[in-house]
Amino acid sequence: TLTFSRNGWLSMLIGLSITIGLRRLKIMIPLIGIFLSSLYFLGPRISGDFPSLWSYKFNLFLSIENFFSSIRMEIWQFAITNIAKRPILGWGATSFSNMFEIEQGSWKAHVHNLPLDLAFSYGIPVCILIFSTLIILLIKSLKINAMTATIKIAITERMRCQRNSSR
Repeated sequence: TLTFSRNGWLSMLIGLSITIGLRRLKIMIPLIGIFLSSLYFLGPRISGDFPSLWSYKFNLFLSIENFFSSIRMEIWQFAITNIAKRPILGWGATSFSNMFEIEQGSWKAHVHNLPLDLAFSYGIPVCILIFSTLIILLIKSLKINAMTATIKIAITERMRCQRNSSR
């Protein structure tokens, strides 16, 4: 199934930019647009209900109201309230959906927010540990990539200067 998760698309673009580089990403974004457009126009030949499904999902994807819907805010408020009740150890893995159903009368699979979900399930210390580790790794990888790019530029410049001086 094609996902319309904003986080999924953002992760894909970040992953592509890291993997293939920003210069090539500028070429890839129009190609992705062409691919998605062709899906939209070829969809009726594949499935009769594809355009209406596509239109519905795409409107949800672009809708800021969907992101800040009262349901999502209600879920986050429930999570924050319960994190405050057990901030150190949390409530245990996969307990959110059961607790939400018991207390609110409707079933929701998860918190829709990874830091809140981790803090709810495992406590604030585990949430801080995991996210600080991820942030440190991201910063280190960005520094390494920047340093590698600087070294490549320096080597290229040196080779260009050597070629020019030998002429």
